[in-house]
Amino acid sequence: DRRVVSGIIHVLQSGCRWPDCPPAYGPPTTIYNRFNRWSRKKLWQKIFATLAAGAALSELGLSASTAIKALRGRTTKIHALTDVRGRPGCGHVG
Repeated sequence: DRRVVSGIIHVLQSGCRWPDCPPAYGPPTTIYNRFNRWSRKKLWQKIFATLAAGAALSELGLSASTAIKALRGRTTKIHALTDVRGRPGCGHVG
C-alpha cells in the first residue's frame, strides 16, 4: 500500500497523467484504480479527518528532503525523517 499511496501522491503533486506515473510505484492501472476506489468509499476524507483530530501539528514528525543532481537533467531526492526537535527518527511518530 505504501508504494501505491506514494504513486498517488506523485501523480497528484506532479500533475502527470496516471499512465505516466513512474514504474517504481507499480502499475499505473493499480494506482488509478486504488485512488478511485478509495475516493468512492470516502477513505481519503476519513484519513485526513483522523490525522487532523488525532494529533497536534507539534506532535507530528517532520520530513525533510533535498534534490541532488545525479545525471544531467535528472535529480534524485533524499528524504530524512526526524522527530519534532529535528533529531533523526526511526520512522514512527510518538
